[in-house]
Parts: sequence; structure tokens; C-alpha cells
Amino acid sequence: MIKIAKNKNFRRKDSYWANTPEAKGRQLAGRKRYYEDLRTEKKAIEVKKEPPKSPFDPTYENDIIRYLEDHYYIIETKAPVVLEDWQKKRIFMPLFSLNEDAIL
Repeated sequence: MIKIAKNKNFRRKDSYWANTPEAKGRQLAGRKRYYEDLRTEKKAIEVKKEPPKSPFDPTYENDIIRYLEDHYYIIETKAPVVLEDWQKKRIFMPLFSLNEDAIL
């Protein structure tokens, strides 16, 4: 052991490495599982619906609120977003409705 400071011992990096071929194999297998688990966590969140259609699809023409309800979901519950009538009328309609000149 190498002394760094008063009453502090330093453990060398190679003391953590496996000493036997069997232990080395287990260590590498564990490291491989760890990195595979990291990759799978970053994959897409499971959704109960089909992949979304384009917002420019004719079925959603001039209706962004219906597109939102059909394709967006809450991450924690994986349930679709459901807007109440007052939210549609008082928040989204004024934001996304077109006036007589077709301007937002």
C-alpha cells in the first residue's frame, strides 16, 4: 500500500481486477450485462397504441386537438392524454383556431 496522507491508504487499481481466468470471465460477463441493461433502458417507451400518423394526414386537417388526444400520452402511466371540454374551449381553441383570414 502506498501512503497518500496521514492515516489514509490508497488501494491500487489493479487490486480490483480478477486474479483467475474464471473470475475474469465472470467479471467480463457482468460488465457486458451492465452495459446491455443501460442500452435497453434508453430504448423507446412502450406505448399501448400504434405509431402516430402524420399531423398533416387529412383525417386531422384543421384539428390539432384531436391529433394531440390520439397520439400523445403520459410517460408515467402510458395512458393517452385526455383533455376536458373546458381545456379545449378555453386554452387550445384560442391558441390554434384560425380567424377569417386563415391566420393563427
